[in-house]
Amino acid sequence: MQRLFQFYAVAILSVSAIAYGVYLSAADGLIDVTGRELIGRDFVNYYSASRLILHGAGETLMKVGEYRAYLQVQYEIALGLNWSYPPHYLFFVLPLGFFGYLPAYALWIGAGTVLFVAATRLGLGAQRQDWATYALFTLAAPAFLVNAAFGQNGLITGALLFLGVSLVRHRPILAGICLGALTVKPQLGLLIPVFLLLRGHWTVIGSAVVTSAAMIFLSALLFGVELWQDYFEQVLPFQRIVAEEGTGIFLRMMPTGFALGRLAGLDASTAMVVQAPFSLLALGVVVWTFRKPSAAPDLETALLLVAVFLFSPYAFNYDMLALVPALYLVFSRQTGDGPALTRFNLVMAALLFLPLITFFAPLGPVILTAAALLLAQQIAVARGSNAVSASTPAN
Repeated sequence: MQRLFQFYAVAILSVSAIAYGVYLSAADGLIDVTGRELIGRDFVNYYSASRLILHGAGETLMKVGEYRAYLQVQYEIALGLNWSYPPHYLFFVLPLGFFGYLPAYALWIGAGTVLFVAATRLGLGAQRQDWATYALFTLAAPAFLVNAAFGQNGLITGALLFLGVSLVRHRPILAGICLGALTVKPQLGLLIPVFLLLRGHWTVIGSAVVTSAAMIFLSALLFGVELWQDYFEQVLPFQRIVAEEGTGIFLRMMPTGFALGRLAGLDASTAMVVQAPFSLLALGVVVWTFRKPSAAPDLETALLLVAVFLFSPYAFNYDMLALVPALYLVFSRQTGDGPALTRFNLVMAALLFLPLITFFAPLGPVILTAAALLLAQQIAVARGSNAVSASTPAN
């Protein structure tokens, strides 16, 4: 099984490197082969945000019309982009503006990958020693390839989300810092408070609140309170329009019940009805799992992360990089004595490939549901085994 994975990883990385090399060679300056996007696609948002802030023009970033006019002047192409993050997210992208576009893009992905692998190893426990295999697993993961190709921020948010839920027992203050920083993408944290309250992780909660408050205060101090005012008055209303009316690849990058409804031609309100049972199921499995003491921490971490994406209507495939270290732990539990092609392994493999599957078929909610139920079943088995062990008298 391990040799098969190594062949897969080498093959997919080789093919991806060749394909991206061809893609770059076909570009016209910074404009990619489509003629409609820049190389790195979404990265231009982060790079331009840094440039605007460094030049004291942060208000342009928050106003859609002015921002798009700025992009057209800078890159000589009409880009239908908008800024969608709260001002404290700017701390993560601020250094990018000190470099040219392509060096900044390379730094964003290259340094981000190194930091992601190094940081998430903290949550791998006994499996952290085999860092080379884990690094290869990460680089060959479809979620990583999506982030690299689209210049997205999953390397940051994925690390914060994974560490925030995997370190709660052993490093609660660090876990809280990660979850507090994750408030830059609040839709990824909707179920996390339920988990923390059920398990009584009060130190994590306190650390998260302090971190979030500190980041918000510092962003207002450094970038100006007006930026926060513009965020609430300009960014959030427009982002709601994008979420409700977005079409095309925007929806195909969302593994959610809401996207399933919108792709079926439903309006936003009706699509939320489609989303509702998936959100309720996610909430149910989280309550069922975390109202009792831990039985299998690795499986519980994976279940919570799956539930996060099943619960939220606006999650994206590039955010699913958070699942990569969790799946690495799940696959590492396999002893190698049993059959490889079990129902559980096949569903976990489908979950690993879900960031690519979403582009071709809206199967996200189905795969996430199957993964959540099978993980819950495995946790129930672990609880049963622990109960039997505890009740067996010592000789």
